[in-house]
Amino acid sequence: MVLNIKEKIIKLKKFLNSVFKNVNKENCIRNRKIDFLDVFYFINLYNSDPNVTYDKIYNKLICENTYKDITKNAFIKKRNDLSVKHFEFVNNELLKYIYKDLEISNKPRYLSIDSSNLCFLSKLSNDFKSNKHNTYTNGHLSCLYDIDLQIPVNYNLSESSNERDLLIEQFSYIKPGDVLIADRGYYSDALIDKLIYNKISFIFRVKKSELKVKMFEQLDSKSDINIISEKNSKHYFYDYKYGDQIIKFKFVKYQTYFDKNIEKENIDELKQQISSIKINIENSKHMITELYKEKKKIIEDNKIINKNINDDKSRKEIIKNNVSLKKNITNNIKKIQKHIDLCLKFNNKIKEKINLINKVNDSIYYIITDKIELSDDKIKDLYKKRWEVETHFRFAKDKFKMRTMESKTSNIIYQNIYTTQFIFILEGYFETLMSNEIKKNKKINKASFIHLLHNYLIKHILISKNNEKTYNLINNILLTLIKNIIDVNTQIESKPRLKKRPGSKWINIIVTT
Repeated sequence: MVLNIKEKIIKLKKFLNSVFKNVNKENCIRNRKIDFLDVFYFINLYNSDPNVTYDKIYNKLICENTYKDITKNAFIKKRNDLSVKHFEFVNNELLKYIYKDLEISNKPRYLSIDSSNLCFLSKLSNDFKSNKHNTYTNGHLSCLYDIDLQIPVNYNLSESSNERDLLIEQFSYIKPGDVLIADRGYYSDALIDKLIYNKISFIFRVKKSELKVKMFEQLDSKSDINIISEKNSKHYFYDYKYGDQIIKFKFVKYQTYFDKNIEKENIDELKQQISSIKINIENSKHMITELYKEKKKIIEDNKIINKNINDDKSRKEIIKNNVSLKKNITNNIKKIQKHIDLCLKFNNKIKEKINLINKVNDSIYYIITDKIELSDDKIKDLYKKRWEVETHFRFAKDKFKMRTMESKTSNIIYQNIYTTQFIFILEGYFETLMSNEIKKNKKINKASFIHLLHNYLIKHILISKNNEKTYNLINNILLTLIKNIIDVNTQIESKPRLKKRPGSKWINIIVTT
C-alpha cells in the first residue's frame, strides 16, 4: 500500500513553522535559548497523558537529546509567562489553512455543539464556580465540532452552565450557511431568532414538553390532518414568525426502536395493576402470618393437653383433630405462597412491559429544522452524527489532562485545552487526507492515532528539520495507521445507557515518587 500525501506534509510543516515564527515576532516573545515553539511542544507532551508529570516529560526530552541546555524550570517559567491568545491564534490559523487546503472554505459545514463539565482546584474560585463545600470548582466547556472533518472548531470555557449563552459567544466561529446540530437543551425561540439573524441553519432536537411537540401530537391524532409520512418517520411544515417574515420550518418525528404489541398497552393501567398486585401480596403475607400464629397456638395447646388430660381416648382425639388442623394450615400456607409467587411473576412481566414502553418512548425523537429541503433520512443521519462531539469529549478526558485538572492558574488550564484542540485538529486533518485509502465500513483507530501523534508525529511535525528524511518518516507513520484500521460499528438499534462499574479510587492519583 502506498500513501501519497508527502506534498501535503511538506506544505503543512512549512506553514506551521511560519505561524510559530509570526507568534514570536508579533507577540514580542524573546528568542534566546527557548521560544514559543519549544514551549508549545513541551506542553503538548505534558498534556499527552492524564498521569504524566513535568519530570517525566523533561526526562524524555533529555533521553531523546531534543534539548540539551534548557532546564525544566525554564520550560515551566516560560509557560507561565505565555498568553492564551498565542495558542488560540495557532489553532485558528491552522483551521483556516486546513479548510483552504481541502478546498472547502466556502462550503457550508455541519457543526455539532455540546458542552461538558470540568473540575478544577478550589483555589480557582475567582475564575470558576465553587461547589457548596468549597472543595473544588466547576467550569463548562462548550465545543463546536465539525462532524465531517471530525475536528473541534472552537472551545469556550466558562463558569456559566447556560449552554445557549456559551453557544452565542461562539457565533464568530460559525459562518453564514453553516448548519448547527444540537441536543434538546439548546432549543429556544430566542436562540432560533439569533440563528436566523446570523443566517445560520439548524437541526435541533426538541423536548417532548415543548409546545410544538404537543402541537404535532394533536395534529397526529386528527384523522382529517394530512401529515406526510416517510419510512419510519412523520413530518409536517409550519410557519415560524420572525419579525415581519414568515419562515418555513420542518418538524420531524421518528423513533429508533419498535415493538409490535407496545401500542396495545397503556402504561397507566399497567401501573395500576402493579399497585393492586402489591396490595394483594401484602394481604396474602398477612394471611400467612395469621396462619402461622394459629399453628403455633395449636402446638402450644397440644403441650397443655398432654400435661393436663389423663383420659387417653379424649387426649388422642383432640391431638388427632389438632394434627389435621395443622395439616390444613400448612396446605393453606403453601397455596397462599404459590399465589404470592404467581403474583410476583406477573408483577415482573408487567414491569418488563413498562420498561419496554419507556424504551420505545425514549427512542422517539422530535427534530426541528429550517433545512426543509432535506429528507427525513438525511435529517436523522445528521442528528445521529451529533454524537461524535460526545465521543470527542470522552477521548479528550481519557487521553488528555481534561477530566480533573490539577493546575493552579486558569492560564495553564486554557493552555491545556488549546493544545488538546491542536492535536485533534491535526488528527482530523490527516484522517481526511487518508480517507481515500480506507475501505468502506472501515475506519482509523482514533485512540491509536492520538497515541502516535503524541509519541512520534508531533515531534517530526513541529521540531524535526524540513528535509526528505522527516517527510518520509511522517508518511510512513501514517501508513502504519492505514494498515491497522478497524471495522465501523454498524449497529442499527440504539442501546440504552448503562451505568458502568465504578473505577478505582486511585485512578486519577498522580504518583510522583
